[in-house]
Amino acid sequence: MKNKLPLAISFMMAFMMLFAAEGRGQDVLNAWNTHGLSGVTPDGWQATTAITGMQNGELSRGIGLTATSLANGFAASGWNYESLEDAIDNNIYFEFFVSPQIGYQISLSGVQFNTRRTSTGPKNLQLKYSIDGENFFNAGEAITEYNNTTDGFNHPEISLLGIDALEEVTDAIIFRLYGWGAEQPAGTLSFGRTGTGTNDLTIKGTIELSGENIPPVISSISQTPPSYVTFENTVSVSAEVTDPDGTVELVQLNWGTSADQLNQSINMEHTTGDNYTTAEDIPAQEAGTVVYYQIYAEDNDGGSSTSSLRSYKVYPFFSDLPYEEEFDNDLGGCYVYNVAGENYKWQHSTFDGNGFAQMSGFGSDELEEDWLILPGIDLSNYENVILQFESIYRFHNDEEPNSFQLLYSSDYEGTGDPSSATWSELIFNKPTEDAWT
Repeated sequence: MKNKLPLAISFMMAFMMLFAAEGRGQDVLNAWNTHGLSGVTPDGWQATTAITGMQNGELSRGIGLTATSLANGFAASGWNYESLEDAIDNNIYFEFFVSPQIGYQISLSGVQFNTRRTSTGPKNLQLKYSIDGENFFNAGEAITEYNNTTDGFNHPEISLLGIDALEEVTDAIIFRLYGWGAEQPAGTLSFGRTGTGTNDLTIKGTIELSGENIPPVISSISQTPPSYVTFENTVSVSAEVTDPDGTVELVQLNWGTSADQLNQSINMEHTTGDNYTTAEDIPAQEAGTVVYYQIYAEDNDGGSSTSSLRSYKVYPFFSDLPYEEEFDNDLGGCYVYNVAGENYKWQHSTFDGNGFAQMSGFGSDELEEDWLILPGIDLSNYENVILQFESIYRFHNDEEPNSFQLLYSSDYEGTGDPSSATWSELIFNKPTEDAWT
């Protein structure tokens, strides 16, 4: 009895391993379900199903095709070429790709798809694959006869087993479904139209860890405030950071006011779950500044990831009525923009303890054009709004009618070159020289 027990255990283990291997070959890696599509679906339509470890593949049209509208379908016309060679030369194909995430590898077992063609659409199809994006090889035989119904045709699965190039792949695999033999240019072919719960394009195979270290995954990035950041606001940034095969050791925010110089760093601290938040905020910046930032993460094996570049623009604040600005200590919420003349701009100054906003071109040999722009105010709920201010000037040239103007705009975004907006002039009593008015 003792001699038979190991044999029985060995037999059971072998059977279970064989069963697992057979099952893994049927994993759906990526799939597209066209149900619910309407109108013209743009190129780059992402897979509706992606198994863990897979990127979302995309479905597009060759540049020789014309995108067409079809409910519950991804459609195109322009298949009226006589041969596969003509279709290849003229970029007549649907293209889709599958790609594992970093640290994973895939082995493909099959492709299955459902198509619908109009009566004058292409009668011949050939699926091809490529691992370099340049050299394409046949996957299965050409499809020369298939049924055409309103709800489309469910093609038999095309086997990819035994193709060495599609085993243990860590990069993207590109497929192209070429079509030819349409009777008219307007004849269409589409993926889809087979029912609500059915995938219309499916890639099957196995996925497993490649043995390489998987770097941290950075997702769900958010900032506070989420939008309309003013010159008074500091900004905090949060994100979810995970590591599929280890632990996260470092998360850091790198930021700056130039996209190619993120020379300021802030550590991000673990809060709850997979969430990390900046230990301190990005400091408040002057109105008109654009702040750029990225998140950098490292794991316990030295793997690292960097998020895509993000940015926000800093605006002057909006104000409610009544609005008052005394200029006691600075320019308050006003925004300054210099159009012409590099040496001078509006600035804060004081005299006898009184603060004011001042623009002087004294000593400049250039034309100076400088704007002092008040915060935006929503006037839609007000009538008979009155604007009062005091001003004074010296060395004024009355022959220049636009040397001192009061303007307003309803389409200026709050920062940047004022010439990008439409401005209307408000007439006011201009001061006499050396006298506040």
